[in-house]
Amino acid sequence: MPNPGARNREFIRKTVANFFYGLNIQGLGNIYPGTPLTELMDEGQPGSLYRANLSVHVVDIAESFRVLTGPADPGGYFAHYDVMLSLKHICTSVDGSDWWAAEDDHDRILDEVKGALKGGGRDLGRPDVVLQAGTYPPESSIRSETEEPFYDGGIRGQWSRIFFTVTQYIQRQP
Repeated sequence: MPNPGARNREFIRKTVANFFYGLNIQGLGNIYPGTPLTELMDEGQPGSLYRANLSVHVVDIAESFRVLTGPADPGGYFAHYDVMLSLKHICTSVDGSDWWAAEDDHDRILDEVKGALKGGGRDLGRPDVVLQAGTYPPESSIRSETEEPFYDGGIRGQWSRIFFTVTQYIQRQP
């Protein structure tokens, strides 16, 4: 629905999660529309040593009113949502060569997630509500940071965060 009415943050979280879920990125097991209480690290592929999850968090919302003219659109609010995706990647092997291969697998998934935001439309599949995702502001519109890998009890882990802005237009109701 174009104006979800007092549920805009929820709408954006779920729209972002559904967009990435629909991409079927190899090795990305679970996509959460929020920060889960407990994360399940399902196998990415049968026999795979790697597992990865993605969760969506809306960090900040900035709204501004724009007056438009004409009977079809009396104006409305532009809401800019600062979105943070958390990518958590693990490898269940303690072998040295798997350590390096796990870093490559993490980087592949990270680049596929960021690459999806650069694809056609950039509206998360909802052009009726989402004006853009990952293209505003023009400088640094998609940003990521990756922590150093760590080893804990036979598991190699590496976490990354991806930041971008989603803009929604909420038409004023007469």
